[in-house]
Amino acid sequence: MNIKKALAVIVIVLFISVSVIPSSGTNIIEKSSTMSFDGNTLYVGGSGPGNYTKIQDAINDSSDGDMVFVFNGTYVENLVVDKSIDLIGEDKNSTVIDGNGVDDVVYVSADEVNVTGFTVQNSGYVACAVFDLNGTLVDIFYDSGLEIRSNSNSVFGNIIAGYIFIKKSSDNSIFCNKIFSMVLFNSSNNVISNNNVSDNFIGISLYYSISNRIIENNIYSNDKYGLSLNYSSNNNKIYHNNFIENVQNAYDECNNSWDKGYPSCGNYWDDYGGVDNFSGSNQNFPGQDGVGDTPYDLPCEYATDRYPLMEPYGMTKLTFSIGPGLGLFKFSGIIKNIGNKTAFNVQWKITIDGGFIIVGRHSSGTVQRPLLPGEETSISSKLVLGFGRIMITVAVWADNAPLISESIPGTLFLIFLML
Repeated sequence: MNIKKALAVIVIVLFISVSVIPSSGTNIIEKSSTMSFDGNTLYVGGSGPGNYTKIQDAINDSSDGDMVFVFNGTYVENLVVDKSIDLIGEDKNSTVIDGNGVDDVVYVSADEVNVTGFTVQNSGYVACAVFDLNGTLVDIFYDSGLEIRSNSNSVFGNIIAGYIFIKKSSDNSIFCNKIFSMVLFNSSNNVISNNNVSDNFIGISLYYSISNRIIENNIYSNDKYGLSLNYSSNNNKIYHNNFIENVQNAYDECNNSWDKGYPSCGNYWDDYGGVDNFSGSNQNFPGQDGVGDTPYDLPCEYATDRYPLMEPYGMTKLTFSIGPGLGLFKFSGIIKNIGNKTAFNVQWKITIDGGFIIVGRHSSGTVQRPLLPGEETSISSKLVLGFGRIMITVAVWADNAPLISESIPGTLFLIFLML
């Protein structure tokens, strides 16, 4: 394994350790005889009086808006979630729903369902595709770890040892899960983000699915494709993903976007062979920017990532420091990337509260190039004119850096600013 791939594998390990919120971050008190039950939360397992033994029984007795909370244990069940509820497991590593090798393990038919904190395993083994006489794909069926046939659901912080199958569904959010494979069929406007998708034949497949966003996922070690888009799966946006050690990283026979433009940029590809000697939206200015100087062309006719990343996408950290204490017309400062990853699409906003401001109360902007680790750039507000005691608030963030905010008191004398 070369140095570039070794770095990528290290990033994956770190990503897996932080991308799914650990159960230890939430303190759950087991229901006991001293707790009142108001009908809004139904408990499964544990030792509290009145707790359910079966998850499905609790779902059947729930109403829209209720929570079904499941204590640690292995539950051999095939669930149908037909209520708009929160289905919450105590710990994703030790709250297990086991399908006993039959059918879907969890089938969601209601809208606005939230599923979090489970290991879902041991679905059935049926996978079927239906074609018409012309050889056109008409329908597909999967026995899945989790099948969604509804809208506006959230699947967060789970281990899905099988397929996530989204069929004829929209506006679902699938994020921060460990997934073996995912299939979207005739589905639109879903967001697939911050997942680890690995160790299957194809990591993520789309069929007749449009306008989905696939962002910030680690897609690795799949035997055929990391990501495959087929049968009129158009207008999908795919960026900030890490494609690593798939037999073929991606296949796209449709019309999709593989980057977010500059300076937000595209994806990391472990087989990209380009170099980074230039910067800018046309990659024609001297100096590195963490982006390949030439596009990454997928092995398909029209699919191109115009701004491939030189290193795996990951989080970094920004700081802000103010400029001189006395200024004329404008307030200025320095944004610096103090993390160890390139910061993409760095943005800032300056707001002035208090005083009597004639012009210049709000300023904002985008740094025109990614910031490499250790790099800094200066920013300044628009013309500021007014007087009185003021509070200047500066917010700075990037696509892969959390927002930081700092408030600085000052005094404005028409065009002079004193901090």
